[in-house]
Amino acid sequence: MDSCNEEVIYHYTSVEVLMNMFNGRNGKSSLWASGANSMNDYLENHWVIEVVKRLPIQKILSGILNRPDLGINAKTIKKYESIYFEDLILDICSNRDSNVITFLSSLSYEKDKLSQWRAYADNGRGVAIGFTKSKLKPFLKANNFRLNDVVYCEKEQYNELERFMYNLIIEDVQNENDNIFESLNDTLLKDDRRLDCLLEWCATYKNPAFAEEKEVRIWCSRKLYREKIEFRHSQGSIIPFMNFSFDASCIAEIVLGPKFTEANEPAYLESFLFHNKLEHVNLISSKATYR
Repeated sequence: MDSCNEEVIYHYTSVEVLMNMFNGRNGKSSLWASGANSMNDYLENHWVIEVVKRLPIQKILSGILNRPDLGINAKTIKKYESIYFEDLILDICSNRDSNVITFLSSLSYEKDKLSQWRAYADNGRGVAIGFTKSKLKPFLKANNFRLNDVVYCEKEQYNELERFMYNLIIEDVQNENDNIFESLNDTLLKDDRRLDCLLEWCATYKNPAFAEEKEVRIWCSRKLYREKIEFRHSQGSIIPFMNFSFDASCIAEIVLGPKFTEANEPAYLESFLFHNKLEHVNLISSKATYR
């Protein structure tokens, strides 16, 4: 935390990205949020599907059948036993039916984590940019972005998704459609609040193996063909991304990676910050030992 005891969250990145962040068009500071499929975890935006695969569907169906107030018979419930609910969720997460794409930018509560220096900050030669959380939030809201802590707790993930499926099936039973998969898909997509909830879980539920990162997500979901989306090229792939602008006052400090001085002169960075109205930013050297 900074001297005012305000919560600070850190974006690990390269020096190149740092400079591009403040040398943007019209002199505005901006940060990229990239399409979820370009993130480091191959299950990014799809961990929800792994959780759904292990949901006790039979237990959910039995719970619905045992509610006399709903008047649902066993024959109707049995139709849902053959449904692969993970495929239903996959269609949403992969924008096959909704044409919605989720954009993410990753930050962390950890300001000096060796594993993050290695993975996200040019193998330790980069920086961790510390944003004051309370100052960043208004700019995110103005750009229709959200800020959420990543959920690593599997119990919490299971409980939320089990409740979600329970309510989805109860509502869908009323449709009396012979094509259950198609009916479920329509029921899910027609309710914006339900779809929004699912997209949030896709953006913020993550494999517990990544828990040490203590990640915070800046994210948004946009219609692929209706919104102004930019594209860049990286390692042979086309990556969609969106920019959001923020004021330089949002940055409290910058932590220099453990190998920063091998490739950079700190005085040059100080001058760069001065010329970009960032003279208020504290520069801190990493305490990690890494060569």
